[in-house]
Amino acid sequence: MWARALCLAIDGNAGLGRRFSCSTRIHAYAQNLGSSRTHLEFMSWLRSRGEDMNSIAVAIGMSKHGRALFAHRPMCAGECMIKFSQDLVLTPEKLPCEVIALLDQANEFTRVSLLVMAEKRKGQNSAWAPYIECLPSFGEIHSTIFWDPKELACLECSPIHRGTGERNALLQSEYREVKKVVESCPHLYDPDVSLEQFKHEYATVSSRAWGQGPHSDMTMIPLVDFANHDPRSRTLFSHADDNCTVVVASRDYQTGDENFHLKVHICYGDHSNAVLALDYGFVVPDNPFDEAEIFLEIPSEDPLREIKLQYMAQNNMNTLQDSNGTQTGGRPFTIM
Repeated sequence: MWARALCLAIDGNAGLGRRFSCSTRIHAYAQNLGSSRTHLEFMSWLRSRGEDMNSIAVAIGMSKHGRALFAHRPMCAGECMIKFSQDLVLTPEKLPCEVIALLDQANEFTRVSLLVMAEKRKGQNSAWAPYIECLPSFGEIHSTIFWDPKELACLECSPIHRGTGERNALLQSEYREVKKVVESCPHLYDPDVSLEQFKHEYATVSSRAWGQGPHSDMTMIPLVDFANHDPRSRTLFSHADDNCTVVVASRDYQTGDENFHLKVHICYGDHSNAVLALDYGFVVPDNPFDEAEIFLEIPSEDPLREIKLQYMAQNNMNTLQDSNGTQTGGRPFTIM
């Protein structure tokens, strides 16, 4: 079932009669959902890039949780809800060659972050400008990497406390790679980019990028990343043979009247609340993938040290040893 077009009559030049400009139903439907000017311009941008709007069965709107995607027409499970070309996505390979040549150990999130930073610097001259404008502003991401020490202290001894420390250590290391690039390419980047600015860009990318395509590269997929998370959703992504990304509905979306407002969810992954808080800045009530963790400290003087270490090794519980010889390790398990 295709989206109907709304035809608006526009006065033509003298002697040319009347012309018609067609705007898809998506635009009008999005206005009813409270879409902002930025979101409407984003949808117009998709159309201007030659994307087939008949292959996009969702509209951008606002929910109590913020921006969301809504079905704008009925769909059946297994039906394509979004399809667009690979030209639309942001991948590490789209970095300028001179930047790629400078990167040694930077991970894929950092590489895509550098691409986003370069596109932001271009402003309205960026090919992705309408999408870049939809990304969160500084301070709008609530990942635990932005918490102050007093807030983090409330989570001491938890997996999220340890994970946040590890992530911040990683970001310090990645930032050294970023500084090397931005200082070498002042025509592409602000050479004074701070660690906090980089953390924001990294969090933006890591909360929106997907392992997608034949090589599972980290990819930012405009529009798809506007969908909210539901751990029970099984919406499917696929890389089609015609060099297109396809998102397939995992359930039916039906309507009986014109007030049909049904939110479309995707699953960001089978993540515990600790992972969600670190990577995305939120948690989910009654999360079916939430975890608890058994964590042990085994001092060097523990008389049962070798037996405990052997048991942990048998159960794939890796350990780390500190300067005092104490070994620590643990393993999460899903709360049923």
